[in-house]
Order: sequence, then C-alpha cells, then structure tokens
Amino acid sequence: MEHRQTINDAHSKPILCLEYNPHRREILSAGEDAVIRVWDEGGKFLSCLTDHVGWVTGLLYVREHRVLFSVSIDGMLIAWGTNGKPIQKVETGSPIYSLAYNPRRQQLMLGCNKLVRIYQRVNNEDNRGVSKDVLEEHSVTCLAHDDIVSCVVSVEGRFYSAGYDQKIVIYDIPHHGNLKLRVSNVISNAHHAAISCMIYGKDADNSWYNVLVPFIACWKTHKAPNRLITGSFDRSVRLWSLDGNLLQRFEGLSDTITSLCYVLPTQTLWIAANSHSPIVYDPRSGVNVSDFVRLGGDQFSEAGGGACFKHLVFVPEVNQVLASTNRRCIVVWKHSPLGAVTLLPGHQDVVECLAYTTKEPLLFFSGGDDGVIRKWERLQLNTFMYSQEILDIPKEEVQEEPPLETTFSRIPEVRRLRQAALHKRISAKLQTWQHLEDVSEEDGLMLATDALAMGRKKTATFRTPASGRQGMYRGLVTAAKINGKPRREREATSKPGVVAMTYSEELDMLIAGYEDSKIRGYAYNEENMSFLPETPPEEGIDAGLLADESVANRVAGMSMKFTLEEHHDAVTGIACFSRDGASWLLSTGFDRRICLWTYNTLLKVFELHDIFNNASAGYGKEELAADGSILDLEYSAERNEFGYASADKLTYIRSFSPRASEMVLRAVLHGHEAEVRWNKIFKQWVTGSEDRTVRIWSAEGIPCLRIINNVGPVTALCIDNINGAIITGSQDKFIRVFDPEQRDQLVQKNMGHGDEVRSVIHVAARNQYISASWDNTIRIWNAYLKKGQKGHLPGATQTAQSVPVPVDLVNELPEADAPRPSKNSVYSKNKVDRAYQREELEKDVQYTFSSMEGVLTASSVGILSRYLVP
Repeated sequence: MEHRQTINDAHSKPILCLEYNPHRREILSAGEDAVIRVWDEGGKFLSCLTDHVGWVTGLLYVREHRVLFSVSIDGMLIAWGTNGKPIQKVETGSPIYSLAYNPRRQQLMLGCNKLVRIYQRVNNEDNRGVSKDVLEEHSVTCLAHDDIVSCVVSVEGRFYSAGYDQKIVIYDIPHHGNLKLRVSNVISNAHHAAISCMIYGKDADNSWYNVLVPFIACWKTHKAPNRLITGSFDRSVRLWSLDGNLLQRFEGLSDTITSLCYVLPTQTLWIAANSHSPIVYDPRSGVNVSDFVRLGGDQFSEAGGGACFKHLVFVPEVNQVLASTNRRCIVVWKHSPLGAVTLLPGHQDVVECLAYTTKEPLLFFSGGDDGVIRKWERLQLNTFMYSQEILDIPKEEVQEEPPLETTFSRIPEVRRLRQAALHKRISAKLQTWQHLEDVSEEDGLMLATDALAMGRKKTATFRTPASGRQGMYRGLVTAAKINGKPRREREATSKPGVVAMTYSEELDMLIAGYEDSKIRGYAYNEENMSFLPETPPEEGIDAGLLADESVANRVAGMSMKFTLEEHHDAVTGIACFSRDGASWLLSTGFDRRICLWTYNTLLKVFELHDIFNNASAGYGKEELAADGSILDLEYSAERNEFGYASADKLTYIRSFSPRASEMVLRAVLHGHEAEVRWNKIFKQWVTGSEDRTVRIWSAEGIPCLRIINNVGPVTALCIDNINGAIITGSQDKFIRVFDPEQRDQLVQKNMGHGDEVRSVIHVAARNQYISASWDNTIRIWNAYLKKGQKGHLPGATQTAQSVPVPVDLVNELPEADAPRPSKNSVYSKNKVDRAYQREELEKDVQYTFSSMEGVLTASSVGILSRYLVP
C-alpha cells in the first residue's frame, strides 16, 4: 500500500465517518461539525452538504442505486441524489449511530439507542413515479440491545448489530411477505467491554483457510469462508463465524479499538487503536506484521503532526484505504501491484549485496557497510515476516578504523569507497551526538532524520569542493558535549563492509568478499546437530525431507569457517562453481588481480590454486587483469567463460581454465564499467553502466546487439531465471524490468526505495525479486510474469510439507533450481509418462498449499504442532 495524499484540516471539528463515491470518484467526509464535505481524488474540496444539525455519525453510498445515506444524532436520516440535493428526509425521533444496507433484501438498518430500525426500499414498479422517496415510511424496530448500537453490518441475507452492551445480535429477515425482523442468535459478553466497531471480511478467493480454533483440550484447523471482525474498548479484536462462533482473538493492543478494515489486495487487517500509524495484522496467523508492511514512512506522520488514527475505510472499487485522524486530517493509501510485498529493516548502514539459496529451505543473505551479514528466512506463519540470523566477524579479526580520506578523486570506485566510508562515519557520530554544543538543552536542535538525510547525500557531497564539504558538516563535527557533558569518542575499531557475496549449493556455503581485501566463508554448524532432539516426523510431513542432511544442517545455524587472504584491496567479484569434479572459486577486486581457489574436501576450506598471469603484459603488470579496478564478476557454466567489468569502461570475457595463465581472452566489450551478467535463457552477455544504458551482447561477446535506455544510472543488474527478462536497479531508486521478447520494452517498474538500489536477485521458486538499497532496507517484490505465465511451481515453497517430485521433472529443471530428491518418492520413472507426472505434481502442490497453512507453525512451535489435528 502506497501513501497517496493527506488532506490537512479537512473539517473544523473531529471527523467521525468517511465514504467513497465510485461513480463520481469522490471522497466524502463528515463529523462533529454537522457538515458533509466532498473531495475529489486529488484532495481538492468540491462542495459541502449542510442539512444536518447534529453530529453526522454515518455515511453510506449505495452503489446499486447511486444514493448516499447519512445519519446523525439529530435523529435525521437523509438520502442524497447524484446532484448533491436531498431527495428524502426521514425523522426517526432518536439519535442514530450506525447504518448498513442489504442489497439482496434492499433494506436499510439503523443502529440507535437500545434498538435497531429497518426500512424497506421503495419498489419502483409499484411506485410508478408517484413519489421520489427512496425508502418506505413504515419501519420495523427490534429492542435486542441494552445500550447504544454502535455498529451494524449486512452479510448476504442477514443483519448483524453490536453495541456498548457487549452483545452481538444476529437477525434473520424473510425474503417474502411483510417486513419482519427476527432475532436468530444473541452473543452476550462477546467482549469484556463495549464493542466499538464491526466489519465483514472475506478473502480474495472467498475463503479463509485453516484458522486456529481453540478448544478446551486441543486445537484444530477450521475453514472459515467469511468472517465478522469486532473491535472493543477492551483493546482486543475478535473474529467470528457468521453463525456467531468465536474463531480467533488478537489481544494486547495498546489502546481502544476505534476502527477496523480488511484490505483485500494484501489480505491484511488494519486496526486503528489511537496509534500514530494503522496496526496491520495477518488474519491467517494472527501476527502483527506492521514492521514488515510500511504504510508510507514519515510522509503522513509529519503531515499529520504525529496524529492518531481514528477511522479506517477500505474502498474495493479502487483498492484504496481512507483514514481520518484526531487532527482532522484525511489520509489516503492506494494498493499498487508494483509496490513492495515486504520491507525488511535491520541493517544499520547501506546494504550492498545479496545472495540466496535455490533449494529448500529457501534462504537469502544480505550484507553491507555495517560489516554484518544477515541470513533471512520467511516465517511459515505468513508471507510478510522473516526471521534473521546475524553472521558476524570474530572480534579478533576486527581492525582499527583507518583514517578518512576527503580529497576528491576522479576514479569512480575510489569515490564509492570514500563516500561509503564518509556515510558510515557520519551515521555513527549522529547516533551519538544529540545536541549541538552552543545550544541549550531546552531548545536543542536534535540531529535526527533531517541531519542524517543531509549526511547521506553522497554523490552531491563528493562532487563539491573540499572547503564546501567541510563547511557542510562543520556544525556537526564541532559538537564536543552532550547536555553539558563531554561526548564519548567512537570506538577505535570498525568492521569492514561486505562488498560481494555468493552461495554455493553444492557446498552449502556462503562466501563473502570484504572491503579489507579478505574473503570469508560461512558454513553450517554440523557439530551442533548431535544436540538436536530426535523426534518422530509429524503426520503429513515427508520423512525423506527430515532425513536430508543438507536441510538438517541449515537448522543448526551458521558461523565463519575460514578466511582467505591474497587480495590487496576490496574484493568486489566472487563466483563459485563446480567443474570437472572439483569446486572452484574465482575472486577479483580493486587490486585488478584474479585469484583461483580450489576446495579441499578434507579440510572443508578453499585453498589458493593459482593467480592470473598475463605473460604478454609489461614488467610489474603480469598479474593485472585490467587497466582499472574490477567492479563485478560473472561466470557462465554453459560456455565455461567468465566476464568481469572494469573501471576502464571495458568488460572482459575470458575462458576458464584450472591454469590461470591459460585463461584466454575471448572478447572485450567496450563502453561499460559497472555490471555484467550472463543471460542463460537467451545465451547473451548483458552489461550495465552509469551512462544510463544496458547493452546486450552476443554469446561470443562481439558485436553489441542492442542498447536499452534505462533513464537512470545502472547500479544493479539481474537476469530473470524464468523468462530471461533484464532487471536493473538504478540510482534514481527505481527497479525496471525489460523483456527481450517484446523488443526490450519496459514491462514493469517498481518504486519504494528511498535511496540508490545496489543489488537485485530473482527467487524463481517464489516468483519474487529481492532488492537491497542504500536506504538501509531490503524489499521484496512480485516478479514479472507474462500473460498466462504461471511462474516456477507456485506455492511449492510456501508449505512445511515435502512434495515428492518425479525424477524426470527434476532432471528437466535447471540445476540451480532442482529441489533435493526425496527418499520416499512415490513416483516411478518407468511407469508414468512426463506429462502425467507434471500434472500430478501441480495437483499435489495445490493441495499441499491449501491443506498445510494451518500447521505452518510446526517448524517454530514444536509443542503446538503436536496437538494439530489434520
């Protein structure tokens, strides 16, 4: 959900209700000022309706008849026409607090004090133009409540009401005969306090599966096609079946629940509880996912002056959420299919690189200038939340912080290193300094978001003269005291930043290159496996998966296993692959050297095998593979070649050989210096650069086939593993996808990052892109799929159950995407043809996804999983 706009000072008094007119695309608001105001989608004020004399407590637009109903504590029900004029006024004689319309029965229900009142819509055929009234004058009342009826909901052929007496009342209305109102069920003490709001929600496919329903002695999964959701003054939210059975509870909220809305595109529940931002829950798992679903950052918080949200309304026609605050502001969000699915905070500095695993369990890793690698794994409770494990460098390897160089350099890679170092230094100091020395504590200027943002304008800072740059930060670096006390100096040690990463599936090992010229390898702690308790496999879980050693190792955690020291500067390119029965590691960096390492299976470490040597080069340059610092490295298994991009604006293609001196130069690609990738779908080399273009080259390297205009400087490059699309990350904060089969047209554009995008990867098994940025965050996006394209086994990795895969299908998949074969495979290669195997596999995947959502907590909550009944 993207924040679109904020309408400030929409009313002179608090706003009590919101509504949307989809036919005119207008926002309607009303409140304690007794005025209904009309706004266009851009937030421009259009008109106001002023026929009420008391607080307007409810607005309802009936789309079928294009009529707006409004109710007030003055006891007046008014029907408004399309021209903004009232077409009917009904005096009820008592305050009205809520209303709902049933399109099936064509009836309108009002919630009053201790009673509900229902009106029948006038039949146009019987009326024959005699009257312009919308509702019949006769009404039916029911005294089923003991206090104010605060909310009314219509679902199919029923009405539901709830109020301050803690009751939920269910009404049945006959579909023929005279207007009648019959109470079919009363839920007393539905909450421990007054019920303030109630909504009706259903999933996109009209089904919410596997809600955990508590019973006295056990738990079981329950299929809930539709649900009622109530919020109360007891600071809890409860989910009910349409028959009145309690399904789920969300408790422990910070304040009174004032409003609810279910956002259909994201399948999340938004809660207003006097908080500075709506609280977002995943109704399937009952988990608060607000930290992973950002709703616009500080945009509306600053515009609303730190206001608290009071009312929420979801508009399904335009996929928008309307909200009001106690500062009389209206905030609008709109769902964007190109927005980020999940945002993962956690890094303390810019994020530079990403790596991921292609087999179960799917993991991905992120590293940046804070010197910490984070391992991320999606929780099986929902699709929003991820757990993280920190892979840190041992303290004995942390070096003292080098002096900061501030002189200007014309070399791009040097500028990048210096501006990253400057950013790290300023960020650390800003976290320590809170007030300037010459400002009093009462009127102190807090160095918070604004100062940090100023310090993070990296490119502009490094292109200014030295004197200007020093003047920009003079106010920051001269602060010597905090609240009158001497400031504490920063620690003398700093961690080297992570520049490049790759993951070896064959070795189950993460290999990372650092700024301090070292390569460090991380592997799983196999020695910890002996301490894991032996538990029998649960019912429905494939025993072969549990017995798989590589999967079990991943549960044990990771730690650093070795350090390779051969480079003389930052390591910016790493490629790990298997060839001729051996595992090889290629590494390169700013020192312009290419090192070749081989894996020792006994010691389980990489050992230096050879260093590239160009005998034809001049004296002292034999080991230099390029004239400029090398910025990126890519290996092509199909051609047994590797390419590397250099700051000399050239990309070199060489054949791989166990003897470094025999790595023959195949081609030199002119014009680009930043990124290089091999497109295995179209058998092409792809390069990107800061000149705002992407170039596509033939498999042999020359000639250049096409040039794509990327608009912004290319800072990250990736190839879609399913359709061969080219994915770019740019300095302008956008992620763009170009389809070579559609003449390199721009087919998708993702936005949401707050700074330069530094790395992009494609997780084919989940049809997702993952990006890392200098805004210190990682974001996950839906991948580009062509029309009618299903992607790569959708849903197969979203369950905790192992799905047996036919041996034929495993062999057909790319090696990197092939799942580990299960020992209990139920398919026979000799009995079933490939088409039938594929069809059966898809059925099993779909069945597994629908039936195992309720037991996804089995991996993280072992005790609970023992009581789950299939």
